[in-house]
Amino acid sequence: MAMKMQAEESRVDGIEHDVAEHSRVKICLVIAYFGRWPAWMDYYWASCAANPQVHWQIFTDAGTPQNLPGNVFVRAMTLEELDFRASGTIGYPINLRHPYKVCDLKPAYGEIFASELKDYQYWGYTDLDIIYGRLRVFLELERFSASDVFTSAPRLVVGHFTIFRNTHHLQCLYRKTPNLQDILQHYECQAFDEKAFADVLKREADSGGILLKRSDIQLDDIVCIQQGRPRFVMLWFRGRLFDVLAFRELAYYHFIKTKYLAGFGIEKLGRNCPLIVADRTGIRGVSGSGMCVSLILTLIVSAAVTLPWYLRVLVKRMLPRSVMSLLKAR
Repeated sequence: MAMKMQAEESRVDGIEHDVAEHSRVKICLVIAYFGRWPAWMDYYWASCAANPQVHWQIFTDAGTPQNLPGNVFVRAMTLEELDFRASGTIGYPINLRHPYKVCDLKPAYGEIFASELKDYQYWGYTDLDIIYGRLRVFLELERFSASDVFTSAPRLVVGHFTIFRNTHHLQCLYRKTPNLQDILQHYECQAFDEKAFADVLKREADSGGILLKRSDIQLDDIVCIQQGRPRFVMLWFRGRLFDVLAFRELAYYHFIKTKYLAGFGIEKLGRNCPLIVADRTGIRGVSGSGMCVSLILTLIVSAAVTLPWYLRVLVKRMLPRSVMSLLKAR
């Protein structure tokens, strides 16, 4: 394991130097969000600040925070103003009647916000319930610039991190969706970004119209829960993010499910805190010897509780498929 980690370290360090040489590549991630800022935003800003070669543009009515990093740009916009702008761009009334419906506009962001994105080589969409690791390192490792569309999951086109080459064709590709008007004008969110639009991208890729790259550089908490992992601990240290119990570095962690759990707490983030922990109980910064000892105890207990799960996974991987099928049949 140590030799493997050292090899990965060397590989990543080599890419970091390469990233500096390719600093001309400009990526902008777009978010449209309406309402009050979530309680965890200080952690979000900290992880954005550790990625200076990526920009974020957030269109919102939540106001501009005082501690905003220099690579995050908040654009004042109301839901009604976005509705007007999107309707004018797309060519018919969208009628955004609640903030969650905005998710269906994600595939159209490249065209709706074309003027704000004109100086970037790549644009994409993401979410706020995320802690980012070293994005550019992972993107370069995955050779994302060789593709037209890059998404961060191996089998899906995800709404929480998909990047497009900034061309007119890709800005308008969503228009190829059958029943597009019905989808966009439906009152409820139709998960357009991950369903109908994902089908458009697949068809376009299958026909050779675009190069679509799927990867596996992130982790959703809901995946951990569905897999039956009893504990999981994400550790962010000076810009690097680790799924500690899986011995894996991540591009980002998406806490889409645990944020709704009872008892999920957000502790105040201290200034220049180098260490952040996220798990099923919440998100907190770690500083001082007392909190470090508490973290070590948490990791020991979590590893002990998780060990039986790892053993079961290991056994399943080692057994032949025929044996596994027989066991499932019983």
